[in-house]
Amino acid sequence: ALTIALITLMHTSIHTFEIFDGEKTYTVTSLNRNVASVMAKMKFKSDKYEIINTNSFYGTTSVHITYGFPVYITQGNKTTEIKFFGGTVAEALLQAGFIVDEHDFVEPALDTEITKTEYIDYTDIGYTSGTYTEAIPFETKTEYTAALNKGVSKVTKPGIKGSQLVHYNQQTINGVPTLKEIVSTTILTQPVSAVQLMGTKPIPANPKNWVSTIVPTNT
Repeated sequence: ALTIALITLMHTSIHTFEIFDGEKTYTVTSLNRNVASVMAKMKFKSDKYEIINTNSFYGTTSVHITYGFPVYITQGNKTTEIKFFGGTVAEALLQAGFIVDEHDFVEPALDTEITKTEYIDYTDIGYTSGTYTEAIPFETKTEYTAALNKGVSKVTKPGIKGSQLVHYNQQTINGVPTLKEIVSTTILTQPVSAVQLMGTKPIPANPKNWVSTIVPTNT
């Protein structure tokens, strides 16, 4: 009676695990009912796998797993590797931490299904707007006067630079500024023109006939 009781107890304690990886079903029995502990001792096609779902029914636990594979995402000169278990390019980018918008370039397309190792080319294209202040150069007005010799100039009123607010749109590729488009400008201060006088007075000619006097010396 004791032997029968022990056999019955052992029979009711043994648990069956049926693990399906999409291609093959692995069946194992164990006194341990912890799925992770049992699977840790098993040899699958790859040690990179993910449990999709489990279902226990009358002493049997069915486990469905899927194998992971590397996906490489290149942005500029940097490549990020993730372990992926299947899905679309968009889901792979999201898993890697990339936020994609309608301006970005992605190859293959976002809705492409990934079922094996894949290489994704991602270019983050952004647009920002902003303003900056720049100087407006002043003009120089020239007035002519006979009070100064010809060719001589004199500044009588210094010029003052103006300033304007420039509104622009900026494109960035992978965070690096590229094209800048000027949208509009707003004058903040007008420039003040400089005034200079330019002489017109003729310069007297040099005397042409010079008399040279030779002084004799005693020898």
